[in-house]
Amino acid sequence: MQPRPDSTTGETPTETPARPQHRGRRALGWAASLGLLAVAAAVARSRWQAVGEAGGIPGLEPAAVAVVAYLVGNTLLALNWRELVSLGAPRPPARTAVWIWSVSQLARYTVTLGQVAGRGVVARRYGLTATAGAVSTLLELTFYLSVSSALSLATLPWWLPLVRARWLAVVGAVPFLVLAATLTHPDAVLRGLSRLLDTRLGRWVTRGRLQRVDERVEVSRARLARVAGLYLANSAVRLAAFLVLLTAVGGDPTRIGLQAVGAYAVGHLAGGLVVFAPGGIGAREGATTLVLAPAMGADATLVLVAAVRLLEIAAELLLVGIARALRGPAPAG
Repeated sequence: MQPRPDSTTGETPTETPARPQHRGRRALGWAASLGLLAVAAAVARSRWQAVGEAGGIPGLEPAAVAVVAYLVGNTLLALNWRELVSLGAPRPPARTAVWIWSVSQLARYTVTLGQVAGRGVVARRYGLTATAGAVSTLLELTFYLSVSSALSLATLPWWLPLVRARWLAVVGAVPFLVLAATLTHPDAVLRGLSRLLDTRLGRWVTRGRLQRVDERVEVSRARLARVAGLYLANSAVRLAAFLVLLTAVGGDPTRIGLQAVGAYAVGHLAGGLVVFAPGGIGAREGATTLVLAPAMGADATLVLVAAVRLLEIAAELLLVGIARALRGPAPAG
Protein backbone atom coordinates (compact mmCIF):
# COMPACT_ATOMS: atom_id res chain seq x y z
CA MET A 1 0.00 0.00 0.00
CA GLN A 2 1.45 3.36 -1.09
CA PRO A 3 1.73 6.13 1.53
CA ARG A 4 -0.75 8.99 1.02
CA PRO A 5 0.44 12.57 0.30
CA ASP A 6 0.33 14.98 3.24
CA SER A 7 -2.91 17.02 3.05
CA THR A 8 -1.16 20.33 3.82
CA THR A 9 2.13 20.09 1.92
CA GLY A 10 1.21 17.64 -0.82
CA GLU A 11 4.46 15.78 -0.18
CA THR A 12 4.56 12.06 0.06
CA PRO A 13 6.22 11.09 3.35
CA THR A 14 9.04 8.63 3.30
CA GLU A 15 8.96 5.61 5.59
CA THR A 16 10.76 6.15 8.86
CA PRO A 17 13.62 3.70 9.13
CA ALA A 18 13.36 1.12 11.89
CA ARG A 19 14.93 2.11 15.17
CA PRO A 20 18.49 0.81 15.22
CA GLN A 21 19.10 -2.03 17.61
CA HIS A 22 21.40 -1.51 20.51
CA ARG A 23 24.07 -3.64 18.91
CA GLY A 24 26.65 -2.96 21.57
CA ARG A 25 24.34 -4.00 24.37
CA ARG A 26 23.21 -7.06 22.45
CA ALA A 27 26.81 -8.06 21.76
CA LEU A 28 27.64 -7.57 25.43
CA GLY A 29 24.68 -9.74 26.39
CA TRP A 30 25.81 -12.49 24.04
CA ALA A 31 29.36 -12.24 25.36
CA ALA A 32 28.15 -12.50 28.95
CA SER A 33 25.94 -15.50 28.14
CA LEU A 34 28.74 -17.28 26.30
CA GLY A 35 31.09 -16.49 29.17
CA LEU A 36 28.70 -18.05 31.68
CA LEU A 37 28.28 -21.10 29.46
CA ALA A 38 32.07 -21.42 29.19
CA VAL A 39 32.44 -21.26 32.97
CA ALA A 40 29.68 -23.84 33.46
CA ALA A 41 31.27 -26.08 30.83
CA ALA A 42 34.63 -25.81 32.60
CA VAL A 43 33.01 -26.73 35.92
CA ALA A 44 31.22 -29.64 34.23
CA ARG A 45 34.52 -30.83 32.77
CA SER A 46 36.20 -30.78 36.17
CA ARG A 47 33.24 -32.66 37.67
CA TRP A 48 33.44 -35.19 34.82
CA GLN A 49 37.07 -35.80 35.67
CA ALA A 50 36.15 -36.18 39.35
CA VAL A 51 33.47 -38.72 38.46
CA GLY A 52 35.95 -40.64 36.31
CA GLU A 53 38.56 -40.69 39.06
CA ALA A 54 35.96 -41.86 41.58
CA GLY A 55 34.75 -44.74 39.42
CA GLY A 56 32.47 -43.43 36.67
CA ILE A 57 28.82 -42.52 36.21
CA PRO A 58 26.61 -44.89 38.27
CA GLY A 59 24.63 -46.26 35.32
CA LEU A 60 22.94 -44.56 32.37
CA GLU A 61 19.35 -45.08 33.53
CA PRO A 62 19.72 -43.59 37.04
CA ALA A 63 21.78 -40.75 35.56
CA ALA A 64 19.03 -40.00 33.03
CA VAL A 65 16.39 -40.11 35.78
CA ALA A 66 18.46 -37.68 37.84
CA VAL A 67 18.92 -35.23 34.94
CA VAL A 68 15.17 -35.22 34.25
CA ALA A 69 14.49 -34.72 37.97
CA TYR A 70 16.92 -31.80 38.15
CA LEU A 71 15.42 -30.32 34.98
CA VAL A 72 11.95 -30.48 36.55
CA GLY A 73 13.32 -29.06 39.81
CA ASN A 74 14.98 -26.14 38.03
CA THR A 75 11.78 -25.37 36.15
CA LEU A 76 9.88 -25.38 39.44
CA LEU A 77 12.47 -23.01 40.91
CA ALA A 78 12.10 -20.66 37.94
CA LEU A 79 8.32 -20.62 38.34
CA ASN A 80 8.77 -20.11 42.07
CA TRP A 81 11.04 -17.13 41.36
CA ARG A 82 8.31 -15.75 39.07
CA GLU A 83 5.85 -15.93 41.95
CA LEU A 84 8.32 -14.21 44.28
CA VAL A 85 8.81 -11.41 41.75
CA SER A 86 5.05 -10.90 41.62
CA LEU A 87 4.99 -10.05 45.33
CA GLY A 88 6.35 -6.61 44.52
CA ALA A 89 6.38 -6.25 40.73
CA PRO A 90 4.40 -7.34 37.65
CA ARG A 91 4.54 -11.09 37.09
CA PRO A 92 6.65 -11.87 33.99
CA PRO A 93 5.48 -14.46 31.45
CA ALA A 94 6.43 -18.01 32.44
CA ARG A 95 8.81 -18.60 29.52
CA THR A 96 10.53 -15.26 30.16
CA ALA A 97 10.93 -16.09 33.85
CA VAL A 98 12.44 -19.49 33.04
CA TRP A 99 14.95 -17.85 30.68
CA ILE A 100 15.96 -15.15 33.19
CA TRP A 101 16.31 -17.68 35.98
CA SER A 102 18.19 -20.32 33.99
CA VAL A 103 20.79 -18.11 32.33
CA SER A 104 21.52 -16.13 35.50
CA GLN A 105 21.75 -19.29 37.61
CA LEU A 106 25.04 -20.11 35.88
CA ALA A 107 26.54 -16.90 37.29
CA ARG A 108 26.93 -18.54 40.70
CA TYR A 109 29.85 -20.55 39.30
CA THR A 110 31.77 -17.33 38.66
CA VAL A 111 31.39 -15.69 42.07
CA THR A 112 29.53 -16.49 45.28
CA LEU A 113 25.86 -15.45 45.00
CA GLY A 114 26.52 -14.32 41.45
CA GLN A 115 23.00 -15.37 40.51
CA VAL A 116 21.59 -12.60 42.73
CA ALA A 117 23.23 -9.78 40.80
CA GLY A 118 22.92 -11.69 37.53
CA ARG A 119 19.19 -12.08 37.89
CA GLY A 120 18.83 -8.40 38.67
CA VAL A 121 20.78 -7.45 35.54
CA VAL A 122 18.96 -9.84 33.19
CA ALA A 123 15.57 -9.00 34.69
CA ARG A 124 15.99 -5.30 33.86
CA ARG A 125 16.22 -6.10 30.16
CA TYR A 126 12.79 -7.70 30.36
CA GLY A 127 11.04 -4.79 32.03
CA LEU A 128 11.55 -5.75 35.68
CA THR A 129 13.49 -3.68 38.17
CA ALA A 130 16.90 -4.88 39.26
CA THR A 131 15.68 -4.76 42.86
CA ALA A 132 12.78 -7.11 42.09
CA GLY A 133 15.11 -9.52 40.32
CA ALA A 134 17.71 -9.52 43.09
CA VAL A 135 15.48 -9.42 46.18
CA SER A 136 13.30 -12.25 44.86
CA THR A 137 16.47 -14.32 44.44
CA LEU A 138 17.45 -13.62 48.04
CA LEU A 139 14.00 -14.85 49.10
CA GLU A 140 14.60 -17.98 47.05
CA LEU A 141 17.91 -18.52 48.88
CA THR A 142 16.08 -18.06 52.18
CA PHE A 143 13.76 -20.92 51.24
CA TYR A 144 16.80 -22.98 50.25
CA LEU A 145 18.53 -22.49 53.58
CA SER A 146 15.31 -22.95 55.57
CA VAL A 147 14.49 -26.32 54.02
CA SER A 148 18.12 -27.49 54.31
CA SER A 149 18.20 -26.41 57.97
CA ALA A 150 14.91 -28.17 58.71
CA LEU A 151 16.05 -31.46 57.16
CA SER A 152 19.45 -31.21 58.88
CA LEU A 153 17.85 -30.71 62.29
CA ALA A 154 15.15 -33.33 61.77
CA THR A 155 17.73 -36.02 60.92
CA LEU A 156 20.35 -34.89 63.46
CA PRO A 157 20.27 -38.05 65.62
CA TRP A 158 20.91 -40.23 62.55
CA TRP A 159 23.84 -38.39 60.98
CA LEU A 160 25.66 -36.97 64.03
CA PRO A 161 27.07 -39.86 66.10
CA LEU A 162 27.43 -37.71 69.23
CA VAL A 163 23.69 -37.12 69.33
CA ARG A 164 21.61 -40.15 70.24
CA ALA A 165 18.45 -38.50 71.57
CA ARG A 166 15.88 -39.11 68.84
CA TRP A 167 13.51 -36.58 70.39
CA LEU A 168 15.82 -33.81 69.16
CA ALA A 169 14.45 -34.49 65.68
CA VAL A 170 11.41 -32.39 66.61
CA VAL A 171 13.68 -29.33 66.46
CA GLY A 172 13.55 -29.76 62.69
CA ALA A 173 9.88 -28.86 62.82
CA VAL A 174 10.66 -25.29 63.89
CA PRO A 175 11.37 -23.92 60.36
CA PHE A 176 8.21 -25.61 59.09
CA LEU A 177 6.20 -24.09 61.95
CA VAL A 178 7.51 -20.67 60.92
CA LEU A 179 6.45 -21.46 57.35
CA ALA A 180 3.01 -22.54 58.55
CA ALA A 181 2.64 -19.31 60.53
CA THR A 182 3.62 -17.32 57.45
CA LEU A 183 1.04 -19.13 55.32
CA THR A 184 -1.78 -18.69 57.82
CA HIS A 185 -0.99 -15.12 58.95
CA PRO A 186 1.05 -13.55 56.12
CA ASP A 187 0.17 -9.93 56.98
CA ALA A 188 1.27 -10.29 60.60
CA VAL A 189 4.53 -12.00 59.64
CA LEU A 190 5.23 -9.35 57.00
CA ARG A 191 4.62 -6.56 59.52
CA GLY A 192 7.02 -8.23 61.92
CA LEU A 193 9.63 -8.58 59.18
CA SER A 194 9.13 -4.94 58.22
CA ARG A 195 9.71 -3.82 61.82
CA LEU A 196 12.88 -5.91 61.94
CA LEU A 197 14.17 -4.42 58.69
CA ASP A 198 13.34 -0.91 59.90
CA THR A 199 15.59 -1.23 62.95
CA ARG A 200 19.03 0.35 62.92
CA LEU A 201 20.66 -3.04 62.33
CA GLY A 202 18.17 -3.89 59.59
CA ARG A 203 18.77 -0.60 57.80
CA TRP A 204 22.52 -1.13 58.06
CA VAL A 205 22.38 -4.66 56.61
CA THR A 206 20.02 -3.72 53.76
CA ARG A 207 21.43 -0.20 53.27
CA GLY A 208 17.95 1.16 53.79
CA ARG A 209 16.59 -0.40 50.60
CA LEU A 210 13.94 -2.56 52.27
CA GLN A 211 12.24 -0.08 54.57
CA ARG A 212 8.43 -0.27 54.94
CA VAL A 213 8.46 -3.54 53.06
CA ASP A 214 4.95 -4.32 54.34
CA GLU A 215 3.65 -1.36 52.31
CA ARG A 216 5.56 -2.31 49.15
CA VAL A 217 4.83 -6.03 48.98
CA GLU A 218 1.42 -7.55 48.38
CA VAL A 219 0.92 -10.91 50.03
CA SER A 220 -1.93 -13.36 50.29
CA ARG A 221 -2.32 -16.87 51.61
CA ALA A 222 -2.98 -18.24 48.14
CA ARG A 223 0.12 -16.62 46.65
CA LEU A 224 2.40 -17.72 49.49
CA ALA A 225 0.93 -21.21 49.29
CA ARG A 226 1.92 -21.37 45.61
CA VAL A 227 5.45 -20.22 46.46
CA ALA A 228 5.83 -22.75 49.26
CA GLY A 229 4.29 -25.54 47.20
CA LEU A 230 6.61 -24.96 44.25
CA TYR A 231 9.70 -24.84 46.42
CA LEU A 232 8.79 -27.90 48.49
CA ALA A 233 8.04 -29.80 45.27
CA ASN A 234 11.49 -28.85 43.98
CA SER A 235 13.09 -30.04 47.23
CA ALA A 236 11.25 -33.36 47.04
CA VAL A 237 12.29 -33.92 43.40
CA ARG A 238 15.96 -33.18 44.13
CA LEU A 239 16.02 -35.39 47.20
CA ALA A 240 14.45 -38.22 45.19
CA ALA A 241 17.17 -37.85 42.53
CA PHE A 242 19.83 -37.98 45.25
CA LEU A 243 18.37 -41.21 46.65
CA VAL A 244 18.15 -42.74 43.16
CA LEU A 245 21.85 -42.06 42.60
CA LEU A 246 22.67 -43.28 46.10
CA THR A 247 20.98 -46.58 45.31
CA ALA A 248 22.85 -46.78 42.00
CA VAL A 249 26.25 -46.58 43.74
CA GLY A 250 25.33 -49.33 46.20
CA GLY A 251 23.67 -47.45 49.05
CA ASP A 252 20.63 -48.91 50.79
CA PRO A 253 17.98 -46.25 51.50
CA THR A 254 16.04 -48.66 53.71
CA ARG A 255 19.07 -48.95 56.01
CA ILE A 256 20.71 -45.51 55.83
CA GLY A 257 17.86 -43.45 54.40
CA LEU A 258 17.63 -40.90 57.23
CA GLN A 259 21.39 -40.56 57.40
CA ALA A 260 21.43 -40.01 53.63
CA VAL A 261 18.75 -37.33 53.91
CA GLY A 262 20.80 -35.68 56.65
CA ALA A 263 23.95 -35.83 54.53
CA TYR A 264 22.08 -34.32 51.60
CA ALA A 265 20.72 -31.48 53.75
CA VAL A 266 23.99 -30.77 55.58
CA GLY A 267 25.83 -30.64 52.26
CA HIS A 268 23.37 -28.15 50.78
CA LEU A 269 23.43 -26.08 53.95
CA ALA A 270 27.23 -25.93 53.86
CA GLY A 271 27.21 -25.09 50.16
CA GLY A 272 24.79 -22.24 50.76
CA LEU A 273 26.63 -20.75 53.72
CA VAL A 274 30.28 -21.05 52.69
CA VAL A 275 30.85 -17.73 50.97
CA PHE A 276 34.29 -18.43 49.52
CA ALA A 277 33.11 -21.30 47.30
CA PRO A 278 31.28 -20.19 44.12
CA GLY A 279 28.29 -22.46 43.62
CA GLY A 280 29.17 -24.18 46.89
CA ILE A 281 31.53 -26.43 44.91
CA GLY A 282 33.77 -28.39 47.24
CA ALA A 283 32.01 -27.28 50.42
CA ARG A 284 28.80 -29.13 49.61
CA GLU A 285 30.56 -32.26 48.42
CA GLY A 286 32.91 -32.25 51.41
CA ALA A 287 30.14 -31.93 53.98
CA THR A 288 28.04 -34.64 52.32
CA THR A 289 31.02 -36.99 52.18
CA LEU A 290 31.92 -36.33 55.81
CA VAL A 291 28.43 -37.31 56.97
CA LEU A 292 27.71 -40.18 54.59
CA ALA A 293 31.08 -41.92 54.13
CA PRO A 294 31.02 -43.70 57.53
CA ALA A 295 27.81 -45.47 56.54
CA MET A 296 28.41 -46.09 52.84
CA GLY A 297 32.17 -46.05 52.34
CA ALA A 298 34.38 -43.30 50.98
CA ASP A 299 34.64 -44.64 47.42
CA ALA A 300 30.89 -44.93 46.81
CA THR A 301 30.26 -41.56 48.47
CA LEU A 302 32.84 -39.80 46.29
CA VAL A 303 31.20 -41.23 43.16
CA LEU A 304 27.81 -40.08 44.44
CA VAL A 305 28.72 -36.46 45.24
CA ALA A 306 30.71 -36.03 42.02
CA ALA A 307 27.90 -37.51 39.90
CA VAL A 308 25.25 -35.37 41.60
CA ARG A 309 27.08 -32.15 40.79
CA LEU A 310 27.85 -33.19 37.21
CA LEU A 311 24.26 -34.16 36.47
CA GLU A 312 22.95 -30.96 38.07
CA ILE A 313 25.13 -28.88 35.76
CA ALA A 314 24.00 -30.97 32.78
CA ALA A 315 20.38 -30.24 33.69
CA GLU A 316 21.12 -26.52 34.11
CA LEU A 317 22.74 -26.31 30.68
CA LEU A 318 19.85 -28.26 29.16
CA LEU A 319 17.33 -25.86 30.67
CA VAL A 320 19.28 -22.86 29.33
CA GLY A 321 19.04 -24.35 25.83
CA ILE A 322 15.32 -25.06 26.13
CA ALA A 323 14.58 -21.65 27.67
CA ARG A 324 16.65 -19.89 25.00
CA ALA A 325 14.51 -21.47 22.30
CA LEU A 326 11.22 -20.63 24.03
CA ARG A 327 11.98 -17.32 25.72
CA GLY A 328 9.77 -14.30 25.19
CA PRO A 329 10.99 -11.17 23.39
CA ALA A 330 12.66 -8.44 25.41
CA PRO A 331 10.82 -5.11 25.44
CA ALA A 332 12.06 -2.59 22.89
CA GLY A 333 14.33 0.17 24.07
